[in-house]
Amino acid sequence: QPLTGLVTVRDNVRLAHANAAAERSRIDVEMHALKVRVNALFFGILMLDEQARVAELMTEDLRVGIARADTAAAHGVMLRSAADALRAELMVAEQRLTEVRATRENYVSTLGLLVGRELEGDVALRRPKAWRTEPSGEIRRPELRLFEAQKASIDVNRRLLHDINLPHISLFVQGGYGRPALNMLDNNFKPYAVGGLRLSWNIAGLYTLRKQKRQLELNARAVDVQHETFLLETKLALNKHASEMEKLRRLMASDAEVIRLRERVKESTRNQLQFGTATANDYILHVNAENRARLGLAQHELQLLWEAYNYQMTLGE
Repeated sequence: QPLTGLVTVRDNVRLAHANAAAERSRIDVEMHALKVRVNALFFGILMLDEQARVAELMTEDLRVGIARADTAAAHGVMLRSAADALRAELMVAEQRLTEVRATRENYVSTLGLLVGRELEGDVALRRPKAWRTEPSGEIRRPELRLFEAQKASIDVNRRLLHDINLPHISLFVQGGYGRPALNMLDNNFKPYAVGGLRLSWNIAGLYTLRKQKRQLELNARAVDVQHETFLLETKLALNKHASEMEKLRRLMASDAEVIRLRERVKESTRNQLQFGTATANDYILHVNAENRARLGLAQHELQLLWEAYNYQMTLGE
């Protein structure tokens, strides 16, 4: 019965556990990357919904403008071509709306593949709530657990490498019944038993021991470098998300006022259009300006929410 082998058996069991932990951590890392992609698609769909909503408002404004232009043309205070210009702009707006809806269907299809569910192209997504609690600031990403598992596996390999190159000690026992037994001078049938320890040492492994130890040391350093690089990149990403959120808050503070002013100018131009004191191009210009302002606010709100979720995802919360 080998005695030294009991030590290597223990090390092999520990190595199996360490490798299993590393594999579980790799799966967690892949799942985290999948969640990031799902979040990007989810917020992309919400952004397209806002674009579609604002585009629909724009088409309504253009239809009202067309009605006013037709009235003005009927009374001879505006050329019929002015209403035609508005109709052309309405067709362009409807084309943009069609493109947004087609892109949304593509995003929804991709999202369904990632989450393993068949989603209809017009499925309604609810905007998630803002985070109610402040982030802890502690990085809890699965990559950190993977690095720890890899270092643990390397440590077990070090112990295993040391143990398999030790002298092998084994215990043996042999018994029987014969004539003669152990006493060669006694010619009678008697039982006998022999036991002891056997020592053997395979020195062939010593020739590569230094090289194998050096390789394990290099592997450990590589994991340390990956760990430090990951922490640095994660902190840089967190700083970027925090700066982006602060910028979006400043932009949103003035978005509402911009929309109010743009809407006032548009309404004034619409009234002037009916009496022929404003051109169709003037009205189109102000409708587009208000459309951009509303879309800007919607995008800033969603981007702020997305950045908050990205910040949490980057932390691993």
